Amino acid sequence: MGVPQINAFLNNTLYPLHRSVELGGFPEEVREVLAGPERVRPVYHLVPTIKSATPART
Repeated sequence: MGVPQINAFLNNTLYPLHRSVELGGFPEEVREVLAGPERVRPVYHLVPTIKSATPART
């Protein structure tokens, strides 16, 4: 595995995975992403939108 492949792996798999965990979710789809290289893809769209628990003050 050369540097470009390692960078692609980090960018496409580990960083989005870290972000999804950091934001409080470990979606089922993440396991699919990790299932094989042909299925690796960013998971940003899988992270649920975090909404504030309190309504915004006007």
